[in-house]
Amino acid sequence: MIRPLEPKKDMERVADMWLSEIVRVYNFVTEPEKFWGKRLDEMKNVTRTAEGYVYEEDGIIKAFITIKDHYIWDMVVDSQYQKKGIGTALLNFVMERKESLALGIFQKNQAGIEFFEKRGFAKAGVYTSLEGHQKFDMIWRKEDV
Repeated sequence: MIRPLEPKKDMERVADMWLSEIVRVYNFVTEPEKFWGKRLDEMKNVTRTAEGYVYEEDGIIKAFITIKDHYIWDMVVDSQYQKKGIGTALLNFVMERKESLALGIFQKNQAGIEFFEKRGFAKAGVYTSLEGHQKFDMIWRKEDV
């Protein structure tokens, strides 16, 4: 079931999931646990103020997404629940409610880039992140029917 993210209720689970997955996927930064751990407070601040949704089954949050001004700040599916359509369901839920979306993604996250491209996102630019790694801007616009 997809429901609104409730920061007071859900923060511990989504923060733990975020840190675990971000360290796993973006392990190319120097000392990933330390590097991303320092950004955990920023993630929590964004999550508290963003529009967010969780994918929950049997009381277990398996994925979440946060959006601010049509920008996807975070979209995380717990690794043990990936490749089961959960990320697609969550993104489709948001895409049904938005006219456009954008995000930034590290060039080294090829699986993530392919996931978003399959769902209609296109690369719109490339830049060097504050971390010194190449990132793509990706955008999606709802097609006129």
